[in-house]
Amino acid sequence: MKEFTIEELEKILNEGNFDSLIGKIENNFFECKSQIYDLKNNHSKQELAKDVSSFANSNGGYILIGLKTRKSEIHFGDEVVEKSFLDQNLVDPNQYKDVIKDWIYPNEIQGIEIYWKASQNNSNKGIIIIKIPPQKESLKPFLISKIVEEGEKISETIFGYAERKGDRNESKKIEYIHKIIQDGLFYNENLKNRFDNLEALIQQFLRKEQKEGWGNKDRDIINKRINEILQSYENKRIIVLAAYPEEKLGKLKSLFTNEEGSIKRKLENPPLNAGRIRHAGWSLETLDIGKIIKGQFVRVQSGNTKTI
Repeated sequence: MKEFTIEELEKILNEGNFDSLIGKIENNFFECKSQIYDLKNNHSKQELAKDVSSFANSNGGYILIGLKTRKSEIHFGDEVVEKSFLDQNLVDPNQYKDVIKDWIYPNEIQGIEIYWKASQNNSNKGIIIIKIPPQKESLKPFLISKIVEEGEKISETIFGYAERKGDRNESKKIEYIHKIIQDGLFYNENLKNRFDNLEALIQQFLRKEQKEGWGNKDRDIINKRINEILQSYENKRIIVLAAYPEEKLGKLKSLFTNEEGSIKRKLENPPLNAGRIRHAGWSLETLDIGKIIKGQFVRVQSGNTKTI
């Protein structure tokens, strides 16, 4: 089956050609409901908040009310099987927006649209469309949050986080939410400790360097080579890792040679435990042939992502 795209869905919705949706499989950008949300009860309000926030926490999408689905026998997900068109006066878009604003925090999902769209074949019947555009990362996550009062002394706090995964609005378990909050609470402290440790190592190295007499000439050579690399990565965020040997080793006799076990060959094919820690991760592996630069050093590169 040819992949159904969001552009094709939007064309169908604009034209009101809802017959074209029969046989389509719900996915990460659209979900169908056969009946309207009954906003007289809190359960339905919570369900609306969960569905809308799921799309807002992902990449946006559409909730279509007025189309029946059932589990597909040949595809993963639910399949649109029938139209259950609605009259235009069944939904007040402002009431839906009020519930969404009241039940979701932050309470301003940007660009959300709720409207009734007539069928191409019958101007008196149609579907209700809830469009949730992609949201700024700085606004996420959108949380379900509400204190429901049942009486003078009885109240219930409703809290949750949901995200669109494939054809499902997945509610995260309390353990997941707890882990996220815990990581956030300790993030600054953990980050500070890591920087403190890094600073201590740098200071230790500088003291060693001063004691053992690394001169300005040596430092200038390394800095010059680093700057040459930086020029080829203009306008990109990069991380530079540099290291000095603990003591001067004299000439590196196999730096420019191609015999088995030479420094050049080891740069091209790093040892397994040093070069392939994790595929596409932090490693010495580049799959490049070493190039001799100006007769002074050997360089290997992995595209424009890694230079050694």
